[in-house]
Amino acid sequence: MKLQPLKKKLQPSRLQKLMRLMKIIQGKLIFDSLKATNPDVIAWVYIPGTVIDYPVLWKEYDIEYYLHHDINHQESYYSVYMDGYSNSDFSTLNNIIYGHHMKDGKMFTDITKFKNEDFFKEHRMIYIYTPNKTYRLKTVAALYTDSAPERRQTYFDDMDYFHNYVDRMTEKCTFREIPEAGVNKIWSFITCSYEGDDTRTVLYAYELDDNDQPAQYDLSTIDFGEDHR
Repeated sequence: MKLQPLKKKLQPSRLQKLMRLMKIIQGKLIFDSLKATNPDVIAWVYIPGTVIDYPVLWKEYDIEYYLHHDINHQESYYSVYMDGYSNSDFSTLNNIIYGHHMKDGKMFTDITKFKNEDFFKEHRMIYIYTPNKTYRLKTVAALYTDSAPERRQTYFDDMDYFHNYVDRMTEKCTFREIPEAGVNKIWSFITCSYEGDDTRTVLYAYELDDNDQPAQYDLSTIDFGEDHR
């Protein structure tokens, strides 16, 4: 079928809506293709100014399989995957995404660069694409730490407990920027670090709304989680 040219010039608002619709359609087609390769694909993560531009994999209650396998189920360290105890729809308060620190600089190696304050301040945005939504995230803190299970916590008694958790997890970052309104959900990007034995670099971020303010959530849509580990 041959497309006919538009007879009228589109107004900017109409053009923007059309462009958004085209991106949604294109995104759904891309995800259809990815899910045909592996149904465990739930999202795509992109961090401008880094090599991080990968599909995100997820298996419920599993954090081991994609530690050792790629999108094609081949034994490999070349994958980015979400903690199986975080929800695949990002409804958990702590949405945890892992990637290996590779010698060739791929996967999540660039996460370690965020421990440098200058790099952190120059690279504040992270994008998570899903078939139905684009999450715009802003970095809040980056640091190296041990591999204590608390860093991977996905269950919280209430919002006060969660706010205290965010404060404790980020307090050792000397350049952290927690917004005045607070953070009501976080994304934790985790990779191996080499400051000591069994250390990790963690980059924390929160979602922005359409006005570039910290996103607010209906508490009824948040999963406070259970301790399944």
